[in-house]
Amino acid sequence: MVTILVVDDHADDRQLLVTLLGYYGYRVLEATDGAEALQIAQAERPELIISDILMPTMDGYEFVRRLRADPTIAHTAVVFYTANYLEREALAMAQACGVSQILSKPCAPAEVMRIVERVLHTSDRGIKPRDGYPGASGTTLGFRYQLIGHAADKRPAPQRPALRAHY
Repeated sequence: MVTILVVDDHADDRQLLVTLLGYYGYRVLEATDGAEALQIAQAERPELIISDILMPTMDGYEFVRRLRADPTIAHTAVVFYTANYLEREALAMAQACGVSQILSKPCAPAEVMRIVERVLHTSDRGIKPRDGYPGASGTTLGFRYQLIGHAADKRPAPQRPALRAHY
């Protein structure tokens, strides 16, 4: 049975993927951040990891950098699953660090399954980082801050509920 690790700090997003993938017969593991995901990946060796990018403790980029640095799991296919306002900015970094696909939140179940099937049926799942991958030189952190800062500028202002008087 194919094992997929879902990494997301938001329980609702994680549960959506876990339920969908479980329905299609995959063995699904869960992690709430990159640090936990790295431990699970080392112990369970999943065929595919679907990971959020912005998470506490260890974000998706650092998680992939460490995954690729471990020869026992470096070949594992990774798909980023992130908010659509990050998609354009995340694409270049994802390709640079060997992430095969990006799914935008929210994403239709059919699109999730199309990407999962494509990645799992690709003959060369071990996608290697390009030469000059920022994680190798320690410059990833600055890029991530630039990405996060840029993304924060695009976030809509939080909506406050209207006050209603109850008599």
